[in-house]
Amino acid sequence: MSNHEYSKWKTCITHRTLKIQILVYFLFLVSSLFLSHSVFGATLNLSATWALNTEPDIKEYRLYRTDGTRTLINTVQHPTNYCNFSVTFSDTYSGPLTFVVRAVDTSNLESADSNPAQYIGPTVTIVATDNTATEAGPTTGYFTVTRTGATTSALTVYYTVGGTATSGSDYNALSNSVTIPAGSSSATITVTPINDTVVESDETVIVTLSANATYTRGSPYSATI
Repeated sequence: MSNHEYSKWKTCITHRTLKIQILVYFLFLVSSLFLSHSVFGATLNLSATWALNTEPDIKEYRLYRTDGTRTLINTVQHPTNYCNFSVTFSDTYSGPLTFVVRAVDTSNLESADSNPAQYIGPTVTIVATDNTATEAGPTTGYFTVTRTGATTSALTVYYTVGGTATSGSDYNALSNSVTIPAGSSSATITVTPINDTVVESDETVIVTLSANATYTRGSPYSATI
């Protein structure tokens, strides 16, 4: 090998080594990803922040959603270390939502994933506040759904209905969701019996909170009237 060829080979190896080192720096410096929420519902508005990479040739950061199919959510130019974004999912998706961030250099090389950050949401529970509803009168029964954490935004909680009473004939049909309004930590579900002439034994209405990506079910998550 000539001196000229050796010099070119050595330069190539040195350049490659530096790129490997840069990727290792990415792994350590883009290690923390934090999420916060602002709005609940089928569309969830989130904010992500991360530690800046200090290498001189950083071009941008890429935020990915990794639960299910890996999806690029947003690209942010360096040196910005945050972004606001929205995630839309079906009412039946139970989550959790998982995200990672990658640093990208001017050669378009990506770092390894940051540590994952998950959105889990507030904890919701349900109790039968008034567990007796009667046709005579009629008198209504009430479930109360309560959430933990911030109350700055409304939160829709989904549920299923069971029991021995028949919806639409024994009591007014329920909507299968209740919205806790902004500024409140709870909301009620009202069970209104339908008064008829049929003599019946005592029957039950059971409401069970459904899993959803915008919140976590606590205990109890089912109650009976």
